[in-house]
Amino acid sequence: MHPIFVAAGEDAGLCTAYAVGLRTIAIAEHCLGDKPKELETILFIVDYKDGNGQFATNADVVLDGNDHALVVLEDVGLGGSKEFKGFTTWVHDAFPAYTPRQGERVVMWGAPMAIQCRDCYREGYFSGWARSDFRDIMWFQISGEPGDSGSFIFTEDGRLVAELSVGLPGFVGCLGFGFTAADVQRIK
Repeated sequence: MHPIFVAAGEDAGLCTAYAVGLRTIAIAEHCLGDKPKELETILFIVDYKDGNGQFATNADVVLDGNDHALVVLEDVGLGGSKEFKGFTTWVHDAFPAYTPRQGERVVMWGAPMAIQCRDCYREGYFSGWARSDFRDIMWFQISGEPGDSGSFIFTEDGRLVAELSVGLPGFVGCLGFGFTAADVQRIK
């Protein structure tokens, strides 16, 4: 889990991303601003804390249409401690995700801005499915705050079930991953 400050055009904010490859993150699409498909230059500060971290930009972006993005990062050339060299560990074989049973316990790590917690652990359970805008949304009873967008939600035994997209008091909602095999092959 990596707290990431994202500056996409005029949009900027803190989100949570997970490394899914040496240089690739999974993050909520809405964290990338209002034009992620146009591959405009986006600045990422990886492992953001007090304005510090490693600086990267987008080399490739894959969207699944369900508020999920895979972003291949490259260094911006600042050197020293700000140089993005890639991740030493990442989530392997994350897609496709496991579908939980109603009432199954889940855990989440995120970077909620409200309490300025960088690796904030929460636990809860899978509440069920709801239909909205002709799409099925998974709802979890688990605390989510601004900055948690993009957080992965896992079963207690470590299976990936969702990526946080929207939050309500005491609940978070997630759309199912829609990446294709070709999309996942672009992970680097």
